[in-house]
Amino acid sequence: MVAIEIALPDPVELVRQAIASDLDPSVFTERNFTVAKNSIEFCSSHKFLNASDPLWPRQFQVLARFFEDVCYFCSDVDYVYNVPVDDSLQNVQDRFCLLEHGVCPKCRRNRLEVLAEWQHDLRYAKYHNWDEAVTLRGRPPNEFNGIWGQRSGKSYAVATFFWPYILHRYLAIPNITSYLRLASNTVLEAVFVSPILEQLKSALWTPFTNQFDASPWFREFVQFCKDEESRVGVQLYGRGQTYIAFPAKRLSIQMRAASSSTLRGGTRIFTACDELGWFNINSETGQKRSGIKDGAEVFTALDRSLLTVRSKAEQRRKQLGDFDTVDGYMFCISSPSSISDAIEQRAAVAHKSPLMMHTRYPTWQVHPEISEELVRDITAGDMVKFTRDYGAEPPRAASPFMEAGPYMKELVDHVHTKRNLFTYDIKAKEEHDTGITLLRPTLIKKLTDKVVPRVLTVDNGEKSNSFALCLASYYPEHDGVLLEEFLEVAPYQHHQVDLQWCYDELIVPLVRSFNILQVIYDRWESSYAVRDLRTNYKVDADRYSLGWKDFELFRESVRGSRIWFPVPEVEPDELLLTNNLVERARSPRAHFQVQLTTVNQFGKRVTKPENGNDDLFRCAVLAHWAISNNKDQYRRGLHGRRGGESRRVAFSTAGGRHGGAARRPGGRGRSGGQHARRRF
Repeated sequence: MVAIEIALPDPVELVRQAIASDLDPSVFTERNFTVAKNSIEFCSSHKFLNASDPLWPRQFQVLARFFEDVCYFCSDVDYVYNVPVDDSLQNVQDRFCLLEHGVCPKCRRNRLEVLAEWQHDLRYAKYHNWDEAVTLRGRPPNEFNGIWGQRSGKSYAVATFFWPYILHRYLAIPNITSYLRLASNTVLEAVFVSPILEQLKSALWTPFTNQFDASPWFREFVQFCKDEESRVGVQLYGRGQTYIAFPAKRLSIQMRAASSSTLRGGTRIFTACDELGWFNINSETGQKRSGIKDGAEVFTALDRSLLTVRSKAEQRRKQLGDFDTVDGYMFCISSPSSISDAIEQRAAVAHKSPLMMHTRYPTWQVHPEISEELVRDITAGDMVKFTRDYGAEPPRAASPFMEAGPYMKELVDHVHTKRNLFTYDIKAKEEHDTGITLLRPTLIKKLTDKVVPRVLTVDNGEKSNSFALCLASYYPEHDGVLLEEFLEVAPYQHHQVDLQWCYDELIVPLVRSFNILQVIYDRWESSYAVRDLRTNYKVDADRYSLGWKDFELFRESVRGSRIWFPVPEVEPDELLLTNNLVERARSPRAHFQVQLTTVNQFGKRVTKPENGNDDLFRCAVLAHWAISNNKDQYRRGLHGRRGGESRRVAFSTAGGRHGGAARRPGGRGRSGGQHARRRF
């Protein structure tokens, strides 16, 4: 099932109609609606929310801390930061000293004073580990990043506790646009977002509307709207299956399918992203969801729509000293799908963002009636499901083809791969007629070794995928394959790989410098290269499309220690901290190891990792296929290899046009001047 943006009634239009009728929001100044002292009172009291289920201790803790409704100087601080999941609610309340309308009833500090002093307290560093560049300004968070295990009640908490509290705060303001110093015709929005509308409806929308209908506070507010409608002659309350609108408040609430294009724009006070870690991938099939390029893009579109309200809230704090102002709030909740998914991207920068509250809890640390032992029994020894779905710890891939582990470091060959077979740089040449910049990898230095038989495998990525290659040889000591060298050129916006250049300035010089038995291309657009290598360089060149059996055999060889890796330029785990593929491509040896443990397997298909690529990985599988099927050829000439006397190696500079391509019938090589560009 894919995300489909179907036509929905537009609650924004109801608000615009009210604005067009010159409806004066001051209709609500005639009636004061009681505001709860804090988030806990609102969620616990029968006169406000009247929730059917009481707060769990962990929910109490997170609510109080997110809205900064706790005085850290008058509370049991160690307890505030680590509430036992199975404690009694009464004991939790006794340990917390809650602010009342933003002021501590004991020490009389207001919220901003509490935060400013607490952040300078010597105890503060015990509970927080901010980046050194972070400047703390004593402000409450406005983004919630909750990576909680499945069945932990994360969606329910947002829909029935967090958002209703925020909504009641906004509705109690007589004139919201005047309060935020916005234009009187501004339409404010709150939106619930998920990849699939039905999923969103069951997880967030229905729990919210059920609680909305059960709340005495909201019932009283709705009734007042309905009573006033006949007097003012304008609709003051609108309700549909997918929206609620308060035209006099200039506010609409709705649920939307996730699409970064349709979610742009708008002035929002609240957004909730349910299962952000699974936004653009189906957990069962591995297929990308239609209309969602990237969950991170959806987040960005929503986050930007909050900027106006957030800036106005900050102005109130600075100019008016308003320590109890409302804000523009973002809630991202999910179990993780992989270490590179959208919610993990946010978690990775949490230590740099004081305005984000990041929490990570396994199911049994939130739900007081679910134990870790019970979850282990339910998952029946499936450690991926246990740690990812319930433990809230992400794997490297949503459905990993190859599990990560310490054994990966043991497969690094430190004896034969310390020295690079070649080094290279990437130049950029702009084509003024097309506006495209061509990326051209240029060899700087390379070895010359005509003894050891090697295979050269190539993935001809140009625009959407990386150009990648791998040099590998037979490893007699392990009856396996030694992956000796990698190269990667990652395209990006308005920059694409110059494939003709890569053939002339990479493939041909490497064929001339090494004993290349085979050149195997993985992809399309390689017919010319294959033909030229066969004709002019007498190399066994071909194209091969990898099948499931090839991937299986490769995995078996890795697990059996029959495939060995080159020494990585950096620790592979360091590359996982960035989703910038251009940056990753600068360390292709390490990036290969990242790809090996992040590519996904769904059924008998291997797919790209989330926010990543698989081109180096495929080159490695091709090399394994080529050598495994031609072992006798690769065994020849290996007596005394790897530094023995028969290995005749020279180190040469490969700057400029190293040899270029051979002259071709009807054309000229690079050494002979310009020639027609070919795409292969």
